[in-house]
Amino acid sequence: MYFEEVDLCKRLMAAGGEIWFWPEARVQHLAGVSAEAEPVRARMIYTLRESRRKYFMKHFGAASAWRMELINRVEGLQKSAILWLLWKIRGRGADREKARGFWSVAVGLAPRS
Repeated sequence: MYFEEVDLCKRLMAAGGEIWFWPEARVQHLAGVSAEAEPVRARMIYTLRESRRKYFMKHFGAASAWRMELINRVEGLQKSAILWLLWKIRGRGADREKARGFWSVAVGLAPRS
């Protein structure tokens, strides 16, 4: 769901394996859209960015991880500002929760539950 599958593919290829793409394959999440459940949305946004940073640290070193952290924080500031504005205009809880998630990325602290 985050960067674990990217890491797995990178390690598989480094070991001489192959990655196959099967366009006819379909996946259905039987439990629904868990990533869109409001109580967990902010944490999932934060966790994705943290996973991405860890991937870059593991495979490309501290300088790349630092650059990814900078990108994460700038993205967090921009998206949180836009989503807070949307929440004020539309009043949708989903916009507020996403804004919380991106703000947590911007400040580098996991959101409180």
